[in-house]
Amino acid sequence: MTLGRKLGALADVAADAVCYHHEPEGLLDVMRTARWVGRGERILAVADPMRVCGPRASARTARRLARRHRMPSLAVYRLLYDAGVVYGWLTRDRARSAGK
Repeated sequence: MTLGRKLGALADVAADAVCYHHEPEGLLDVMRTARWVGRGERILAVADPMRVCGPRASARTARRLARRHRMPSLAVYRLLYDAGVVYGWLTRDRARSAGK
């Protein structure tokens, strides 16, 4: 889906295709993934990324996740993930001009 969007073309259905999903193994992987999301094309569809992933929204969402699932570690994950998305979004133009 991401490649098709970048190329400006619709994706074809590949019925026998196999898709793999990588779960981050540590906080550094979470940060790297979030930074990649912040630099991607989908972030442009968000009207105000800071309203969605900024400190206030992130803290509110992190607290809600931790309570709902009774897992305080989810709060840490969410705070770090949102910080990575914001960082990627803020450095998006600089990364593109450097060819990364």
